[in-house]
Amino acid sequence: MPKPAAVFFDMDGTIVSTERQGHQARTALAAHLGGGLTMPSFEEAVGVSDYHIIRRALRDRERPAATAEIDDAFAWFTQRTALLLSEKLEILPGALELIEELHAAGIPLGLVTSTRWDLAKIVINQIGRIWWDTVVCGDHVGDQSKPHPRPYLLAAQRLGVDPEDCVAIEDSPSGIASAEAAGFRRVIVVPSDLPVGPGPVRVLYESLKQVGLADVEL
Repeated sequence: MPKPAAVFFDMDGTIVSTERQGHQARTALAAHLGGGLTMPSFEEAVGVSDYHIIRRALRDRERPAATAEIDDAFAWFTQRTALLLSEKLEILPGALELIEELHAAGIPLGLVTSTRWDLAKIVINQIGRIWWDTVVCGDHVGDQSKPHPRPYLLAAQRLGVDPEDCVAIEDSPSGIASAEAAGFRRVIVVPSDLPVGPGPVRVLYESLKQVGLADVEL
C-alpha cells in the first residue's frame, strides 16, 4: 500500500497530556482577575486557542472588556501556563513509538496545534524537535484556528503536499473537524477527554499503541 504524502499530529491530548496544566492555568487566571469569572466549559475549551477562551470568559462578564484588559489577561495566562508546561509532561502511550516509526519510514511529519508557538515550543522541546518537518500553531492562523480547516491546509501547503494524500492524527472533535474540512484522506482518532463518533474518513483506536505504519498507509 502507498505511504501517505505526510502525517500530521495534533499535540495536546494526542501526543502529550496537558489537561491538568490547562485547567490549573485557567483556574489561576479566574482568581487573578478577582474571581467571579466564568471560564468556558471544558468541552468548549478542548482544541480551541487560549486567546479565544480568554476573550470568551471576559465577554461573559457584566461589563465589556477592553482590548488592553484582554491582552494583559492573555500575557498573565501565558506566563502561568509556560511555567506549568515546563514541568515534566506525560507523553501518551504509543505516541513517541509511532512518531519514530513513521520518521524511520521516511514519511514527512507535521505538528498542528491550537496552542501558541511560545507555549508549544516548550512541549516540543520535551517531545523532540528532530521529528517535525513543519509546525503550525494557533497564532500562525489568527482567528482561523481549529475547527477551521486553515491549520491543516497551511501545514499541507508548507510541505507541498495534497491534503487528499495525507493523514491526520487527532483526539478532539474540533481537531477532527479541522482535518476533515481540509480534505484529509484519513483521520486517525484516539479520543482523550471528549467522546467522538464515527465518520466517513475516521478510524478510531483506544490508544496510539495500536497504530503503526500499516495503519497510515493509503
